[in-house]
Amino acid sequence: LNADTILEKFPAVKILLAGEGKLLEECRQMAERSIYKDRIIFTDEVSDPEKYYPLLDIYVFPSLWEGLSISLIEAMASSKCILTSGIPANKELIKDNHNGLIFNVFSKHEYLLKLEELITDKKLRLKLSQQAEKDSLKYSENEMTEKIQNEYLKLMQ
Repeated sequence: LNADTILEKFPAVKILLAGEGKLLEECRQMAERSIYKDRIIFTDEVSDPEKYYPLLDIYVFPSLWEGLSISLIEAMASSKCILTSGIPANKELIKDNHNGLIFNVFSKHEYLLKLEELITDKKLRLKLSQQAEKDSLKYSENEMTEKIQNEYLKLMQ
């Protein structure tokens, strides 16, 4: 399995790559070599992600390193089905098969199997995205402000 296999198997699938990073150029080169390059879209850095979430059925977050990700919380709040790498910070937000799917970032095979599962199982996508939206409320501005204030109050005592 590889990305071309997914694109070949599912003609309606398009890939939107947003952001920048040290692997961006490698991704561009791989896309350029693909016979499906017309279905791979690069946006570079995005300053208005809220405009992109409605375009997505599956939000893939393959980060190798991350703090608590605002973009992952935004995708959850936008009721997106999430497929994310299993790094510790992501596991704070996503519980496998509860509000998203988690994959081993070093296993391309596992990633592609889970991606294919999400593409083919609309019922699963809906279940995960609805739960992600509910769980995102734990990270609302009001909730987070209250938690931070409580921590400061504890420190001051």
